[in-house]
Amino acid sequence: MSKKETTLEQAIANQFQTDIKNVDVNVSSGMFLTTEDKVKLCLEEHVKYLEKRREWLTPFGLLLTLLAALLTASFKDIGLSASVWQALFILGAIGSGIWLLKSLLQLPKAKTVEDVVREMKGRKTASKT
Repeated sequence: MSKKETTLEQAIANQFQTDIKNVDVNVSSGMFLTTEDKVKLCLEEHVKYLEKRREWLTPFGLLLTLLAALLTASFKDIGLSASVWQALFILGAIGSGIWLLKSLLQLPKAKTVEDVVREMKGRKTASKT
């Protein structure tokens, strides 16, 4: 055992107040140094990105609800005539369908963990198809 490993074993043993027989070191990895502000900014941008990826769920749920109502409801004259109620539901379904298509067309491409790390390092995200 080398002197460095012994020192590491002793430091870990002292930290945990236990007798450690062996420590294997496997830390051959890249490392980068950045500021807390940069990490916060990158993570805030990633949270916004994740929110943008889920924007289609609201119009989709609304469209499903309106379609279910149109298919199963028998509209009655309550305040407005039955045909006006039906027209309002049809217009709502058309509007939420357009909203859904718009959100799906603006859906950002998927990011990986490597993309987020690359952004933290200050490099541009590689575009993946």
